[in-house]
Amino acid sequence: GDMVVSLVKYLKDCGVPERCIVVITPYKGQLKYIQKKMQDKKYNLQRYDDDTCCRLSTVDRFQGDESDIVIASLVVDERSNTPFVKVQNRMIVLLSRARLATYIVGNKGYFQKDPPKHWMNTFDILKDRTGMGLEICC
Repeated sequence: GDMVVSLVKYLKDCGVPERCIVVITPYKGQLKYIQKKMQDKKYNLQRYDDDTCCRLSTVDRFQGDESDIVIASLVVDERSNTPFVKVQNRMIVLLSRARLATYIVGNKGYFQKDPPKHWMNTFDILKDRTGMGLEICC
């Protein structure tokens, strides 16, 4: 959650209007955590319920919507057994909502344990297109 909010702040500092950014996550708990973090004064972001701010949504609620920039927050403990993130239709929603850019923030270890084929294919395509894998650790 902290990395996601820091990424929103970074994009804002680079001149991207907050209203052009949406953060989507499959988990309501994670959504509430990000909402709370975005209100922290150190990030200097607009209130999350304002029309000029970054929008926040769960994956299921965001179906049919789109945004210029989508940040997909898939942070799940690698020991988790929840299949929610690994469901193919949720992956399609996550990856098809951005007009300009998609950022995926997640736990690589979670996807390496019993990896679903559709996610592995997606990661391979992204790696081929960018020529590199970008890993950020905190």
